[in-house]
Amino acid sequence: AKDGRTLRVMWSNVQLSPELQVGVGVDVTALEAATARAEGAERRLDALARSVPQIVWSTDASGATNYVNARWHEYTGIAGTDAFGVGWADATHPDERAAMLEAWRVAYAGGSPFEKQQRLRGRDGTYRWFLSRGVPVRGADGAITAWFGSCTDIEDVKRAEAALLEEDRRKDEFIATLSHELRNPLAPLRNGLRLARHASGQDGKLKPVVEMMERQFDHLVRLVDDLLDVGRIRAGKIVLQRRPVRLVDAVTRGIESTRASIAQHGLELETHLGGD
Repeated sequence: AKDGRTLRVMWSNVQLSPELQVGVGVDVTALEAATARAEGAERRLDALARSVPQIVWSTDASGATNYVNARWHEYTGIAGTDAFGVGWADATHPDERAAMLEAWRVAYAGGSPFEKQQRLRGRDGTYRWFLSRGVPVRGADGAITAWFGSCTDIEDVKRAEAALLEEDRRKDEFIATLSHELRNPLAPLRNGLRLARHASGQDGKLKPVVEMMERQFDHLVRLVDDLLDVGRIRAGKIVLQRRPVRLVDAVTRGIESTRASIAQHGLELETHLGGD
């Protein structure tokens, strides 16, 4: 070129007659440069896909898988080309296969991001949980030209969740058993308090003590009921019932629960509580 640049020219010759031949040269410098950039970008993308621990995949505009990275073969033992189309579903656990294909169909049809958990079979025949995600790639006209996605191993997370659920279940079992066991001695205690109340009718000094014991017993019953309510709360079966509480009664119960400790330290507590 006049400016010193080297141009790449593609020649095409046409033989018009034995004596006449016409040639046309087309400057393809820009085309070759663009092709080189595209090939470089493809190599970089492939290197990136091979470097990540996740399974990476892509599809064509029709939603058919046309690429999986090396991680797919490393984990499943299945050749990458065998995953093309919907061949990847062969590695999905039979219990999730139909739902997985349907979820992908819905996402593809609506052009919305795809996300679904599934179990994939490893080359040793065991299954591990994976979180599969995919997003559509759109052209300038808004039409989907491809999908890119990944499958991330979440087996350890699923096991941790299962362990927490099992721990919660055992805790609820323990609380329910404890609550029922605590109820067993309450009936004879209540009968004993009734006898004590009857006896205290003849002794003015015993009456306040028995009344205090009855109030504390009722408080104990409510605590046991609250323990049982924990299980109902977790199951969503609890119904809260609001009602007014006399402040005098609440303060009286608080004093009664600490009176022994106050006396033990040689102290005296004097209160002046109103009626209502």
